[in-house]
Amino acid sequence: MPIPRFDVENPIHRRLTELGKTAESTVAGFTINPDLHFAATRRHIRELLDSTDEGREINEIVFEMLS
Repeated sequence: MPIPRFDVENPIHRRLTELGKTAESTVAGFTINPDLHFAATRRHIRELLDSTDEGREINEIVFEMLS
């Protein structure tokens, strides 16, 4: 599956960058439970992101880019 190269001139790529910064801030506030397996932690983080407007928009953009 080809992944497009980042193009600073592409507004969709720039939007994805902005959303990624917001998602990073969201995840930075996530408390990691050291007793959980890393895969469970990853799943909880994905669920957290999926519950945000930014996370849903990221999913939509990536789906369109890779379709």
